[in-house]
Amino acid sequence: MPKQDTIYQNLDRIHSSPNVIDTLVEVDRILDRMDVYAYENWISGEVVDGPFVERHWVDLTLMYPEKLMPNPDAAMRLIKNGCKVKYGRDVLKTFAKVKSTDDIVTNDETGERTPRTISKPVWLVNLRIPKGLIDVSEDIKDIDDIDYDSVDAAYAEELDGAQGLLTNQAQSKDTQNA
Repeated sequence: MPKQDTIYQNLDRIHSSPNVIDTLVEVDRILDRMDVYAYENWISGEVVDGPFVERHWVDLTLMYPEKLMPNPDAAMRLIKNGCKVKYGRDVLKTFAKVKSTDDIVTNDETGERTPRTISKPVWLVNLRIPKGLIDVSEDIKDIDDIDYDSVDAAYAEELDGAQGLLTNQAQSKDTQNA
């Protein structure tokens, strides 16, 4: 059962280590390349546990509100690519928003006042991604449709702005007439 304080501790661990952040970026890149985010609700997941890098696997758990269950078809896409996916229902213990005095509870022993706790039903999705997928994705470069050499050459020839537009129009008319 996830608790709000353990989620915060995990987030502190993530932010304090650049290697863990790099691992999360790679996991995000893998999910994006497999088009997992195209399926309903996958984009709205929160990392509640992990990522834990093992010898052959990267393991992490995502949490979703009960009404935003991620589409299982995306899980099948992950499984076909060698990942392991587990779904499960759970309850998140968190604090209620304080709107009135009824939302505050006083501890009898210490007299400490805290917001009352509430339970929210959630979906937990555990992903085990083969480390081989992450290693491969590091070697792949993102390819743009932009030819940066021609852009640099255009700037060098000062073909930007109105003069470049007129030159480009004249060149396109010449190619149409030929």
